[in-house]
Parts: sequence; structure tokens; C-alpha cells
Amino acid sequence: MNTQTHVLMGAVLFGGTVSGGQTAAAVVGGLLPDLPAILMVVWARWWAARSPREIFGTLYFSRRWQVLLAPWHSVPLWGAGVALGWASASPVLIAFAASGLIHVGIDFFLHASDAHRHFWPFSDWRFESPVSYWDSAHTTAVYSSRSRLRWRSASPPCCSCSTRRCGRWPHWASCWSSMSRRWPIF
Repeated sequence: MNTQTHVLMGAVLFGGTVSGGQTAAAVVGGLLPDLPAILMVVWARWWAARSPREIFGTLYFSRRWQVLLAPWHSVPLWGAGVALGWASASPVLIAFAASGLIHVGIDFFLHASDAHRHFWPFSDWRFESPVSYWDSAHTTAVYSSRSRLRWRSASPPCCSCSTRRCGRWPHWASCWSSMSRRWPIF
């Protein structure tokens, strides 16, 4: 799932109707698990002048990057934040931590070869899901067409092109409108 979808889900599910602070906390909680990766990609692309192929093919999977990204997708850490918010009766902390927890929970089921270490610091184990939100090698997208379900395995769920690699980078950015037409929740 794309970061902006995590942010919107956090705001909708945990944002308050009375306090803007609770909604802001939910937005930040939905963003925070992906923020270090976004910053690392921006740094690698624009300051270190690395190619997208090198960033997403080598650097992202390097030990150094994975060590830096692990805490941000840790179910135990986000769960501890929810527990702390509950114990202190803080709706803002609950909104923040619950939004982050739902983000990492969804990522658990939507990352294949790029899976996170969701149980860090207790384990380095990764669940490599058979379904990926972006990788066509691990995706079978279901969508409705003329009142029947069709399965597409030729392209990622966000793309209307007919080939696995259409050459657009980043692939998801160039077909955002196609995805939002097919799956209105995005």
C-alpha cells in the first residue's frame, strides 16, 4: 500500500472529530513508518546521485538500510505505544500509535521480497507475503469489471499498461489516476 493511503487510513480510522491534534497525530503515525525510507531514497537519489535501479535493487536491501528501517515497522514498538496511550488515557498518543500499528499490520500482508522485520527487536524474521502491492511477480490483482471478477497477473494492480515493465519510474506514480479509478479507496 502506498504511504499516502496509510496516512489517509490512519486519519479516517483514528482521527478525532473534536480535536485537530488527534487527527494530526493519526496522520503522523500513518506516515512515520515509511518516512525514514522516503528520506533515505531522496538522499540516495539527489545527494548521492544513485540510480533508481541501484536504490531499489541494491541499497534498499543492504544490511545498513534494513537495520535503519527495522524499528519503524516494529509491531512490538507500535503496540507498546498503543498500550502507553491506553494506560495514560491519551487519545492523541493512541491515535498516533494505532495509526502506525495499522500501517505496519497492513504492510505485513502486502510486502513480498521487500518484507520488513515486523517483530524487531525480538526477531529478525520476515514474513514474505505471496501478495505484493507493487511487485507484479507477487501480485494477482482482483478488480470488478462489468459485474464480474477478473484476475490480472500481467501487471501491477495500479497500472493500466499491458506489460510487466512499462519503463515508467517510479511505476506507481505515473499510473496513480488509473489506480484510483479502479479502486476508489485509494
